[in-house]
Amino acid sequence: MRLLNERLIWAYPIVGIPSAETLNDVATKAKKAERGEVPVLVYDYIGIRDSWMAHLAWLDAQIKAVKTIRVSEAGWALAGMDE
Repeated sequence: MRLLNERLIWAYPIVGIPSAETLNDVATKAKKAERGEVPVLVYDYIGIRDSWMAHLAWLDAQIKAVKTIRVSEAGWALAGMDE
């Protein structure tokens, strides 16, 4: 995706619950693609328990190689990356 400021965002949509293994897979694929931007993992959080959501928030804070975004919040999150 290209943002209004011309920044390219490489989104990797997934089905299911993201895990550290999923983040590693996305980071590896993005590195091979040599895009130069932090990849964005997009997921649907419907049905994910609160405890797992807390874990995902922790993973997102700890692993800077991949940014995670809930699909329902993608518009706001991407707009924030447009700065």
